[in-house]
Amino acid sequence: MGERPLPGDVILLEGPQGVGKSPSPTPLSRLRLGTVRECRREMARLYIEARRGEVETSTATRLAYMLTSLANMIRDSELEKRIAALEAESKNHK
Repeated sequence: MGERPLPGDVILLEGPQGVGKSPSPTPLSRLRLGTVRECRREMARLYIEARRGEVETSTATRLAYMLTSLANMIRDSELEKRIAALEAESKNHK
């Protein structure tokens, strides 16, 4: 039946009142956006859909901004982990 969401999954929901507005929404699709690479892929897909006219450019612009913000947060989080590991290693060598 339904899979459980994994960390980094974003679920798009749609109900009778539109996307994300229904008290009992139905999943449309599952996007994996847990890595910068996955965000890049989604942004490329969004770009193609906008070029084809399948998504309004104003909507694509907003979604691309959110994807960029998410990718930046993922990258920052990964850098924080790497810095923490280096600092811990540095303390162990003193």
